[in-house]
Amino acid sequence: MLTNFGKAYLLTAIACILMSLAFYSMVEFNNIMKSIGVDLTTFAPGISTMTNFSIPFLMFGTLMLTSFLIMYVHAKAFMENPKLKIERKIIPSRCFAGDYILVSVRITNLGRARLDCVIISDLVPDAFEISFGENFIMTSLPPKKTVEFSYILRSLVRGEYKIGPIVAIIRDSAGFFLVREQIDIFSEVVVYPLYEPVRRYLLLKKIQGGFLFGTHKIKQKGFGYDFWGLREFLPSDPIKLIDWKASARLGKLLVKEFEAEKNIKLYIVVDCSRNMGGGFRFRTKLDYAIDGALLLAHLAFRSRDLFGLVLFSDRIHRFIKAKRSRSHLLEVIDALARARASGLSSLMTAFQAIIKRDKRYSLAIVITDLEADPETIEEAIKYAVAHKLHVIIIACLTPLFVSDPAKMTDVERAFFEALYRDYLRKRVEIKQRINKYGVMVFDVRPTDIIPAVLEAYIRAKHIGLGAM
Repeated sequence: MLTNFGKAYLLTAIACILMSLAFYSMVEFNNIMKSIGVDLTTFAPGISTMTNFSIPFLMFGTLMLTSFLIMYVHAKAFMENPKLKIERKIIPSRCFAGDYILVSVRITNLGRARLDCVIISDLVPDAFEISFGENFIMTSLPPKKTVEFSYILRSLVRGEYKIGPIVAIIRDSAGFFLVREQIDIFSEVVVYPLYEPVRRYLLLKKIQGGFLFGTHKIKQKGFGYDFWGLREFLPSDPIKLIDWKASARLGKLLVKEFEAEKNIKLYIVVDCSRNMGGGFRFRTKLDYAIDGALLLAHLAFRSRDLFGLVLFSDRIHRFIKAKRSRSHLLEVIDALARARASGLSSLMTAFQAIIKRDKRYSLAIVITDLEADPETIEEAIKYAVAHKLHVIIIACLTPLFVSDPAKMTDVERAFFEALYRDYLRKRVEIKQRINKYGVMVFDVRPTDIIPAVLEAYIRAKHIGLGAM
């Protein structure tokens, strides 16, 4: 491809040659006019000397055109199919929102010709910001040589992204010709949800000495370590459980009973419908919901509860059966990072998936916006209760997630408040439908979602919902 400079250079060369020919033509034209009795020198005295400029213009134009053709042949031979090997290395390829990523790009010239000017640009999604360095390089590249450049990205929001492609621009030394090539080299980066709420929880737990949210156990009589009480000996009881001192004192055989610590089985259910994608750029309702889900997963893991994940809309985006291990926690976090909003909301779809795939009693903490049809929501709750699936709902108050009243004018705020009152009235009607089935609903604003998650988890542990 011809550059603007190359176009100007070529036009200048052609213009010089044409000017030279024009000077010769003017002299010949004057001679013809003299033959018919008209002398143009009376009007333009210097016309007879124009041939003195023809030769310099012709030589200069010819020289320029020749050099242009030489550069064209060189560009045709070596620039059309550049033999470049480009590699990209990313450390780490998985991180949490707010963390930093080192990107290194390595370019090798495998050809035999020197590339005088190479510009390599590495395209980056707008969900990252370049914190240090540049994502491009301009250099010359001798044959069989390698050049490398690096830059540091800061991840802004959770998600699954691809860094790339790479755009290579090669110019000749004179700047006449340009070859632009897009190289489809992509590197996947998975950004996990913001970990700050979990960090705050861990800090509070450390300050409180461990007596904090999520550490409560469901206690009932069975086999454990904490003493429960005494009862009379039965023939089926092991001899080692007999309390000989108490038996001697009361004159009959008594055995000790201990507390059995039971855990719950929790399903974290996140609404990934299209409506959950509403909100501010890089901070939608779904992003807030995923922050809460991440904290729930961490609480369950620390409390040794079984926990699973359901991402749903009108279909199941991802179902992870309840387990208890570090690798399982990482699998849940990875699924949360990749969640995207699409489709319509259907709680029935989520509850059916849990009940069909996991027959035992469970607790489902649902994070949604309750913006589906109220009758379908009620039917889903009835279905869950009938199949002994305990449900707690954390419901986003949508107007507060998509608008900021503090930035509104007085007129806008008055209009917003009127709409918000109507929204709350409808929300109360939906909650009344749900509450009659014994389902707790927590209405949350953006700042309330983490406290609501903690409270929902504490209540579930205290009551024993979903106990195994």
